[in-house]
Amino acid sequence: QALPYYLRAAKVAKQVFANDEAISMLQRGLALFLENRVPVNEKSEALRVSILEETGDLLELNALHEEALQAYQQAQIWLSLIDPIKGARLHRKIGIVKREQRHFAEALDAYQQAETSLGKQPDMASDSWWDEWLEVQVEQVWAYYWMAQWQEMEALVNKAEPIVRERGSSANRMRFLMASCLMHLRKERYLVSDEMLANSRQVLAASQIWGSMKTRIECHFEFGFLNLWRRELTEAEQYLKAALELAEKTGVLPYQTLSLTYLTVLYRFRGQMDQVQEYAQRALKAAEAAQMPDYVAAGKGNQAWFAWRKVDLLAAEQFGRTALEIW
Repeated sequence: QALPYYLRAAKVAKQVFANDEAISMLQRGLALFLENRVPVNEKSEALRVSILEETGDLLELNALHEEALQAYQQAQIWLSLIDPIKGARLHRKIGIVKREQRHFAEALDAYQQAETSLGKQPDMASDSWWDEWLEVQVEQVWAYYWMAQWQEMEALVNKAEPIVRERGSSANRMRFLMASCLMHLRKERYLVSDEMLANSRQVLAASQIWGSMKTRIECHFEFGFLNLWRRELTEAEQYLKAALELAEKTGVLPYQTLSLTYLTVLYRFRGQMDQVQEYAQRALKAAEAAQMPDYVAAGKGNQAWFAWRKVDLLAAEQFGRTALEIW
């Protein structure tokens, strides 16, 4: 009888960003299984899967990739074969972990397994089936974004667009618009059009109603990111700082790293040397904690720029070479 309450307690703790407490609640629930104190039946096994999945979600927020991966893989072991949607979701989340680890081929393989788990479109596919199918397409777009393969991104966007138009919920449309914006960024080499900015503003507004806290962080970041490349620096600073504040409040390490990195770039554009020095150091520390080597390199690159502007050419070269070696 305790199991569903551990799960509920963890979700409440997560809502107020007490992630460590939430993980502790879930681990106490899992301990009951390890101690063989839970009778084996369909209900208890479904709870075990839910607890493991929630544990993986929280661990991944904290950039604990290997631990999150283990939780998702354990959930797969106990998952009923008659639940293809939940099976697809676990494959998709494993793909997200692999993508964050920069293992892109493995991430794409996991997304393919998610589609296999979903199977062919049923005659009367439920909303939950389509929701998961669309999430898998969006996550594939993200993987190809990191690989700078805009043609593959465009194919996925074109594949998903009619489904979003016909069946997509408000949350689906929001996620799809974000994915579409990513595709245009790569295709158009970061020349940000008025239409892209308008779509991002629409997504940001929708995220306040339909989005999770992580989605709200993503949307604030993306809107600031687009303004940055348009050199609309006041707006960029406002939204990148908002994303940073939310990411710090909730412990979402990857978006702390991204926000700090591009605030550093913003201060470079302005020539604000004190801020460049401060934010480059903070970004580097966050990137190391989040296990994001490409952004560790970005931190080193920003430090190289700072040293160059200070005419410390030896340090500039050392930081620059270190960045290149990582990249």
